[in-house]
Amino acid sequence: MTIPNHIAIIMDGNRRWAEQRKLPALAGHRAGVKSMRSTVEYLGNHGLKYLTVYG
Repeated sequence: MTIPNHIAIIMDGNRRWAEQRKLPALAGHRAGVKSMRSTVEYLGNHGLKYLTVYG
């Protein structure tokens, strides 16, 4: 797979994800952080040069 030089991610929906599961909003934010960490690690290991995150 070819990875571009720059990827931008807008983090949205963590609170809604938690509400759908009848969890507190903080649980959704924690799940979002966990997901972002694995995404950053994957992209870094595959040569991504720039990552912009808005959230």
